[in-house]
Amino acid sequence: MTGTQNINWQRLLVEAAAIVISIIIAFAIDAWWDERQERQAELDYLIGLQRDFSETRESLENHVNRVSSLFSHVDEVLIVIADSESANLPDSFSSMVGEAYSIPRPVIVTGTYKDMVNSGSLQLIRSEEIRLAMAEFMSILEIMNFRSNLNLQTFWSLHAPFINRYLLLNELAFHEDVIENAQGEIKYIAGPPIKHSFELNVEAIKTQEFWNLMTGWKVLYGDQLAQSTRAQSLCADILDMLDDGIESNTR
Repeated sequence: MTGTQNINWQRLLVEAAAIVISIIIAFAIDAWWDERQERQAELDYLIGLQRDFSETRESLENHVNRVSSLFSHVDEVLIVIADSESANLPDSFSSMVGEAYSIPRPVIVTGTYKDMVNSGSLQLIRSEEIRLAMAEFMSILEIMNFRSNLNLQTFWSLHAPFINRYLLLNELAFHEDVIENAQGEIKYIAGPPIKHSFELNVEAIKTQEFWNLMTGWKVLYGDQLAQSTRAQSLCADILDMLDDGIESNTR
């Protein structure tokens, strides 16, 4: 006669439940740890972005002021050209012309953003609003760069021949001041040197050709100023968003 073995089902159920609970707890701990690491990484990126955009905002502010000044210098030149009653030029006219030709570029710090894009870490930023705003900002930078290059090409193709023909300036060349920053070399392109007013060709300056050139130059500066102002405003908005993101991550 074969004996039967009593099975303690209650004990087995308790042990099985303990195993399941242990597994669930382990998964929960892993998930918590991963989430904690992601939030720390997000905070680090937010702080890095805040630093970069703060530097960029200051540079954009200086850039907007500079382009606004150039815009005003072109207006001063146009006023002199439009004065048909005077056969002479003011002593300061050569300075006006020299100061009207400059193609400044702001120092844009994008190291943290590029690192996030290259490493695929952009999704760590949970705020879609921040991600979209930064993408829009980068597209504006591309337009600004295009505008600066267009100004430079326009100078060499249209303004330089006129300046060379009538010797409005001492040298037909831009010079570049190199600014060192954390991202490398940023070239600030400044205008050519000026001539004395008595050396200028008054008849050439009073022509419709020069008027058209300077009017077109003013339009280019206006376009550049519009994009720079737009970038400046969006940069300030992004900094506000980053401040909110950092605050929510440190609560």
